Amino acid sequence: MGLGPNHDWSSHAADSFGLLAVVAEDAKGFADLGLTPISLESVLPDYLWPYRPSGQYAAIKASAKNLRQH
Repeated sequence: MGLGPNHDWSSHAADSFGLLAVVAEDAKGFADLGLTPISLESVLPDYLWPYRPSGQYAAIKASAKNLRQH
């Protein structure tokens, strides 16, 4: 049975939040994998853009208001 109002969390998922994520001493890091970390602030606006009111269509709706009806 899921937990939470939408029952979208299993008890196993909730239990895993109590575990520490530990990697091996010789684990590869971002640079070793060719990745460059960036700040959340730099990607958050683009990531959340579709979730605003009217979603990704807000700009189209705003533009359509400027069209003249024939």
